[in-house]
Amino acid sequence: ALLKEAMSLAKDKAERQLILTRARAVRTIETLRWLLTYLDDPEVCEAACETIVDLARQRFLRTPNQQEFNAALKKVIATSKVQEVADAARMLAAGIGWD
Repeated sequence: ALLKEAMSLAKDKAERQLILTRARAVRTIETLRWLLTYLDDPEVCEAACETIVDLARQRFLRTPNQQEFNAALKKVIATSKVQEVADAARMLAAGIGWD
């Protein structure tokens, strides 16, 4: 709820990107679901992709939510224009690179 509120108060692209990047500190499945809503927004989708990949590295979060994370990583692979982010998503989807 706080992330949603912060996003509604953000004044520009840089603030929105910062909020999405800082969301990696909120390690919940709800955060993943919230981040997915920004993958279609070209201004901030890369920040959302990076944060999704970071959340996917957290074994305690990903293991009980494997199907949701696999679907999210597929979306990141299809969406991200940053090769390193897409490659990290591919590795995590293959089961490599967990913390």
